[in-house]
Amino acid sequence: MTIKLKDHQKENIQFVKDNHFVLIADEMGLGKTFSALASVKEQNHYPCLIICPKAVITNWEKEISKIDHYKSVEVVKDTKHKVEIKNGYFKSDYVIMNYEKFKLYEDFPKALSVIFDEIHYLKSYNAKRAVGARDYIYRINPSTVIGLSGTPVVNKGTEILQIINSLKEDYIDKWWFLETSGWCYKDEFNGKFIGYVIRPDKIVEVYDYLMKNKMMIRHKMDLSDLGVEKFREDVAVDINLKQYKKFVEDTYAYYGGFNIGGLQRIRSKIADLKVPMVVEYAKNLIESSNQKVIIFTTYQNSANLIGEEMKLKVHHGDIKTKDREIALAEFEKDPNVRAIVMSIGTGGIGLNMTHANHCVFADFDYSPSKMQQAEGRILRIGQEHDVVFHYLYADKTIDEDVVKALTEKSKIQNGIVDGEAYHYESYTIEKSMVDKLNEMFVEFGQSRKPDKK
Repeated sequence: MTIKLKDHQKENIQFVKDNHFVLIADEMGLGKTFSALASVKEQNHYPCLIICPKAVITNWEKEISKIDHYKSVEVVKDTKHKVEIKNGYFKSDYVIMNYEKFKLYEDFPKALSVIFDEIHYLKSYNAKRAVGARDYIYRINPSTVIGLSGTPVVNKGTEILQIINSLKEDYIDKWWFLETSGWCYKDEFNGKFIGYVIRPDKIVEVYDYLMKNKMMIRHKMDLSDLGVEKFREDVAVDINLKQYKKFVEDTYAYYGGFNIGGLQRIRSKIADLKVPMVVEYAKNLIESSNQKVIIFTTYQNSANLIGEEMKLKVHHGDIKTKDREIALAEFEKDPNVRAIVMSIGTGGIGLNMTHANHCVFADFDYSPSKMQQAEGRILRIGQEHDVVFHYLYADKTIDEDVVKALTEKSKIQNGIVDGEAYHYESYTIEKSMVDKLNEMFVEFGQSRKPDKK
């Protein structure tokens, strides 16, 4: 099969060839996978080790078969798998494994090139997979390291430091980075050190530094090239507020106040209470649009409930990989299968689902990058129709505030990867939601004393 690469993909290939250790931060749907594989192929940098989320291993196998089908591929499925070795290097041309398995191997053979798909999985400096990735790259010193992510900044700007330094040892000197562009911040209540942030007035400078030093390349989706338009609808739905308020009161009593754990519990409850309205909305949408619809949710329980109500296949982490692949194939090829229910965690990455035109978000992840990744399943090269994203939030609950906070928080990403200045908001989404709960609790007129039992 001959792959005709687009101009921006050719630019990516040349960028890799010239600079070797790079982050390809193209928006979702612009074909970063082919850019990376074509770069390896053109430079003959085999063997190539590909580290990716478990959910997209099969997708990588398929893409290799399209663009580099004469090469051998080995998939590492568990720690008992013994990879083939030749002269200290992987024997197979391509070796694919997921992040969770990768962190368990202490002594891996060498590769001439390494691809980190969804490299934002390495954003946490002390996480085992991040430590394992650094140790491996620094030890073998490969000729080429490519990071792929349309959303490299997930929650805070300083994550870009860890991601870039996963490509090459001391690529960015962290002390220079923090002294020049960052500051430390503390908990405003007890004075404890929390972490680092990038100063708002330096955000564009960080972007300029990455671009000037040829560490990152970025292309944005041009909808005019696709010939489609993108729409978003924020839809308020009604839930049983009496049940909601009662659950909030019980959570307050259980925890002796509100915290992140209580917030998660409440949001999961809201997701369950929304199910009847989500089902009704989705059914009406399927009937009226005569198009395929993806229903995204954060919580597996609500996904299962929606699937049961609508008699749909469900795709999330507790579903066997084989069954997920069957569900995806049926949704793509069977005209009578009009919808599928997917968790944002497993369905929101790496999949090409341009046969659908609508995404219904039954609830929302805290991270705007994960929401954008989920949107990217249908807004990508190959899409031939207008796309619509439906954000369903429970009216008069903290749900509506999560939508607002996600919109504001996405500006962090824009600052780092697009060079757009933003106003830094020190609150996390979770912290702002906890404060909102406390305000709401007073409005409820709660008189019960906290009961920690």
